Amino acid sequence: MQFAVVIPGIMGTRLYLRDSQGKRGDQVWPPTPFEATFGYNRLTELQRPDLLVGEPIDNVLCYNFYNLIDSQLEDLGFRADAGPSRRISFGYDWRIDILTTADALAQKLGELHAQGATDIALLAHSMGGLIARLMLEGGKFDAEPWFGNVRLLAMMGTPHMGAPLALARIFGRDSAMGISGADFAKLASNRDYPSGYQLIPAPGETAIWNLDSTDVAPLDPYDPAVAADLGMDSQLVARAKAVHDVLGQGNRPDGARYIYFAGAGHRTATRINVRHQAGVPVDHSRSIVTRTQAAGDGTVPLYSALPVAGQRQIVVNEHATVFKGLPFRKVFFRLMGGDAGEPIEELPDGEPIAGPRLHLSLDAPVYDEGGTIEVVCSVTDPRTDSGLSTVTRIDGALHIQEVDEQQVPKGDPVAVPVSYSGPALSVLTIVVTERLAPGLYNMRFDGNPPSGTPAAFSVRKA
Repeated sequence: MQFAVVIPGIMGTRLYLRDSQGKRGDQVWPPTPFEATFGYNRLTELQRPDLLVGEPIDNVLCYNFYNLIDSQLEDLGFRADAGPSRRISFGYDWRIDILTTADALAQKLGELHAQGATDIALLAHSMGGLIARLMLEGGKFDAEPWFGNVRLLAMMGTPHMGAPLALARIFGRDSAMGISGADFAKLASNRDYPSGYQLIPAPGETAIWNLDSTDVAPLDPYDPAVAADLGMDSQLVARAKAVHDVLGQGNRPDGARYIYFAGAGHRTATRINVRHQAGVPVDHSRSIVTRTQAAGDGTVPLYSALPVAGQRQIVVNEHATVFKGLPFRKVFFRLMGGDAGEPIEELPDGEPIAGPRLHLSLDAPVYDEGGTIEVVCSVTDPRTDSGLSTVTRIDGALHIQEVDEQQVPKGDPVAVPVSYSGPALSVLTIVVTERLAPGLYNMRFDGNPPSGTPAAFSVRKA
């Protein structure tokens, strides 16, 4: 029996409070649309040790998430309930030590083996890829009867070498999903929940630069004295090092095929610039996050998602939807024993696509009020083998429509004219500077070539 196991990333599983009977009560994570817009104020509840784990997040803020990969598995014949090909969603407490979660994943695979699993594909997003690798490469489970049945590990936007954005959140220099920078720093500092620290750049990755050094010398957060100056917790840094002590051994199992999917085209944090004098606490209000154009998927740099020689696919997509779009679908189907062939995608009104179209990818699902929005427009064409194409002309407008929680439009859309004529291109990056009020939005391109599904996002009150 075939099993496809979807392993979400950090913040990718629903968490719930317990009611008076100890059963599932109010949902604590993900944030509501109101919280994403006006601020997430339940950090105390989010840090409770007795939260119940729910399912991986299918969609949030009218933003498609793991339902994108579930629908592709459904098209491939993987059912959630019965049949020779099954799909399993591995929800877990994304706050805790990922070495512990790797053990829980091994237990789940043992249960699947008892149900008759003979062919297991692990489909891991973001931090989920680290969890899968820890399980496969740690040496603890090599003798288990299910171990040799893991034939595939597909990793999508996994930060194998860590992500500088994790440092930005530890230092209080990044906000997302309604969580302020200060609250991110507070959550990361909780020793009961080291996963945020376990995403920092690996030992040897020089992602912190000292602006007070004449030669911009790098700072090593794994050096206890430097970590203390940076305001980092030595115990949590040790948990990050423990992860890379395992992954750095290179104990990739012979029977499991690894493939790396990386998102590209978006400005991505590539380093943190601080002002440091030895023995003096760093003032992170002066720290600056360098976000490099087209360096990754908006969260994970390309160099971290593609860490070693191996089989790779790079797609133009944002981190949370690296598994979206035709180029990914064609490769994914082949990996899972199917064949996407030359699928004919359709526009929302049912009109078949007769040629190239624009696929819109935003660099984040949530923006601060007054911030800029990076829109990467890639040219796709279902008639080509790769699913990609080029055009010499783009004419039309991006229409940004505010919507309510039921997707009902509110007011008139904001139009951003787009006009290009010149050498053939496959990707066009647009920076939207219009100031949008806090709320939920859909963005689509109307013009030539046409676009399909609108891109959803929200704007958070500053």
